[in-house]
Amino acid sequence: MKVLVIVGLVLAATLQANAIAHQELPKIFKETIQQSFACVMKLGPEAANVPLVQDLDLAQLPEENPVLNTLWGCIWDKKGIIDKQGEGYSENLRSYLSDMLPLISDLGIDVEGIAGEVAESCKDVESNDYKIKSIKMQNCVNENLAKVGRD
Repeated sequence: MKVLVIVGLVLAATLQANAIAHQELPKIFKETIQQSFACVMKLGPEAANVPLVQDLDLAQLPEENPVLNTLWGCIWDKKGIIDKQGEGYSENLRSYLSDMLPLISDLGIDVEGIAGEVAESCKDVESNDYKIKSIKMQNCVNENLAKVGRD
């Protein structure tokens, strides 16, 4: 039964993604949607164990949830921010942030400068597992962007 519910949700999400994809969304959003769905499909039934957004502190994602770690690792691997050997690519992180920040913030900030500072600050996050490292890097990004918001 659980598998049928998941298949139904994935089908509904895919149909929604197709509807969204035909709208004029920024390229980075379209890519992220496609990458996220590909990773959810790869997770299969385990996707049901990803915490709900409303249950998460988005400023500090849990690093001990193996399913969330796998999802985040997959997405960031597809984005080229980190590879499966745990190598981080700060230039790709900087590029991603440069594309995303103008879409979520209209604060008149130096997007390129902030994206570069955040990528530099988060490039040396350590973990032996690329999936955990991807979550730690995301938490580092969140922490650094929160500082920008307070400054």
